[in-house]
Amino acid sequence: LPMSYTESIGSSNYNALQVSSQMRTHSGITTTLAYTWSKTLVTGCDGLFADCDIQDPYNLAGDRGPAAHDLTHIFSSSFVVPLPFGAGRRFDASNKVVNQIIGNWQFNGIVSLDSGRRYDVHTDTVISNTNNVDGTERVNVVGDPYAGGTKIHPLNKNAFEDPDSFTFGTMGRNSLRADWNKNLDLSIFRSFSITES
Repeated sequence: LPMSYTESIGSSNYNALQVSSQMRTHSGITTTLAYTWSKTLVTGCDGLFADCDIQDPYNLAGDRGPAAHDLTHIFSSSFVVPLPFGAGRRFDASNKVVNQIIGNWQFNGIVSLDSGRRYDVHTDTVISNTNNVDGTERVNVVGDPYAGGTKIHPLNKNAFEDPDSFTFGTMGRNSLRADWNKNLDLSIFRSFSITES
C-alpha cells in the first residue's frame, strides 16, 4: 500500500534589540519613545498573506532569507499634552462656566516609522521548465533593481530577466525592500467629570 510521509522543513530565527523611554513632566505632558532593530530569517512559510512554496526543493539553503514581515527598523513615539486652559491652569478664565468649556482638553499624537516590507520578483514557473509547477520561480538579477527608480515606479524592470530553461532564478528570497512606512495619528480629547450629584 502507498504511504504518505510529511516532514516539517520550515525554520525561522528572530533577533532584536529593543529600546524604549518614557517621560512625564510636572505639567502633565507625557512622551514615549520606542525603537526596535531586528532581523528575521526564514525557510518555508513567510507569515500572513505569504506563500509557503520554495524555489528549489533540493536546495533549501538557497531559499533561506529575510522573512516578508522582516522590518529592520521600527520607531514609534507618542505624546499627550494637556492644554493649559481652565481652572487651575495657566490660562484660568476665573469664570466657572468659561473654565468648564475651555478646560480639560488634551492634544495627543502617535508617530510610527518602519523600514518597509521585504519582497522579491517572481516569474512563471512554466517558462524555466524546472517542473516546479506548485512552487516559486524567482527571476535572474542582471542589473541594479533600483536604478532610475521613482516613487511611482520604484524598480528598474530592465534589471530582471527570466531564467534559462531548466534553471532557477538567481534573485535571493525577499531581497528587495519596499519604501518606508510612515504614519502620524493626531487627536484632541475632552475629559468630563461625572459625579453622583
